[in-house]
Amino acid sequence: MLTVLLLAWLWAAAAPDREAAMTRARRSFELSRAGRLAEAESEMRAAINLAPQDPLLHSALGGLLSQQGKIAESFDSFIKAVELAPENTVLRSRLEEVGLEFGAQLARERRSRAGLPAAEDIA
Repeated sequence: MLTVLLLAWLWAAAAPDREAAMTRARRSFELSRAGRLAEAESEMRAAINLAPQDPLLHSALGGLLSQQGKIAESFDSFIKAVELAPENTVLRSRLEEVGLEFGAQLARERRSRAGLPAAEDIA
């Protein structure tokens, strides 16, 4: 009984943080729709600080980062999301997509540093 009461107390104590996190996440989505991606990213990071164990918040941050071309950071966010919810096949699929994008970005950067033209530039 004491364990149940303790868990209920912990859940209730966490509820205000969870509600605040969802408020920040909603604000982030609004900013994203308005094209204000840097501000949306900041709001989503604030939401994650309030609810760090929420895989969907990490996934949403990953999407925002990807939209801004921050592929390495996006990949890290999706890794965290999958670590928190390994059974979520949608998150795992999105991680794979961003992983492919990340690999392609690394390949382009290395090719550029080596002074090699892109395949589409050779005709």
